[in-house]
Amino acid sequence: SSLAERIRAIPMNPCWVVMAQLRGLDLPFHGAVVEGSPLGWIANNGSKPGREEGCWVLHGTPEWSADHLEEDPETIPEVLLSAFREATGVSGIDVGYVTAHRWRYALAPEPIGEGYLYDGEARLGACGDWCLAPDVEGAYRSGLAMAGRLLEE
Repeated sequence: SSLAERIRAIPMNPCWVVMAQLRGLDLPFHGAVVEGSPLGWIANNGSKPGREEGCWVLHGTPEWSADHLEEDPETIPEVLLSAFREATGVSGIDVGYVTAHRWRYALAPEPIGEGYLYDGEARLGACGDWCLAPDVEGAYRSGLAMAGRLLEE
């Protein structure tokens, strides 16, 4: 499709993500932007309906993640958990399950500013957070725009 070349040209930043069961943690927030740290965003996924309590997701910054992209996934949790302790001021964290995931193509630093891309000849569309904004809302709005386009067919 004619979309392939355009999509290939969209720069994407990486993100190391640690998912951890942190028991007995009582923080006065469910998510936070972290500055001056290897962490960029921390979120309590356990605060979402139907999720296991204490499940935290720790996102490395794009810069830190790029600098450590090829590191062994086994070394990443302790680095980001240490940054989590420092950012939250919590020292005694009971860590249960923990794993790291290297998300090589995670965030578009500059979304394309269009709701979606569409190749009318191939009847093929593409949408996502790389179109409007690098977050869940951007992905949702892009999906809605693509659905609206398809409904016009």
